[in-house]
Amino acid sequence: MNEVDILKRNIQNIAKTNDVEYKRTLLYSGYTTLLLSTRLFKLNIDLKDFLTPLLTGLEKEYPLRKNQTLVLKDYVYKSRSLIISRIIRIIQNADAHSLSILENGYSSLILQDNKPVLKKKAKNNRPNAVDELFERFDRK
Repeated sequence: MNEVDILKRNIQNIAKTNDVEYKRTLLYSGYTTLLLSTRLFKLNIDLKDFLTPLLTGLEKEYPLRKNQTLVLKDYVYKSRSLIISRIIRIIQNADAHSLSILENGYSSLILQDNKPVLKKKAKNNRPNAVDELFERFDRK
């Protein structure tokens, strides 16, 4: 069974339950598996495209102290373990309404095409020294 199947099964379990603490536990495991997945998010910075809108939406509903934000700073995206620790802390402090927002973000990502839309880097079209040699000596 691959990661996506496990995550889909986790989504079904979350949708079935009404117990807030059990839902919180399932979100811990779901987000940990999701964020550690290099198949879904090849680079750490790819997680930013998924987490920033989710945390911004959650910030509007989440009671925060002055000058406090849920959106992760750029240095956090250098380490997946740091990202996971921050998300687990957010899940731990979330109320029932915030948990449903986190659940919707999690399920929408998994159910949308089995993988998020990743940015593909444009190939560098600059001539390479080896390519120039091949052209010079008519080898392809």
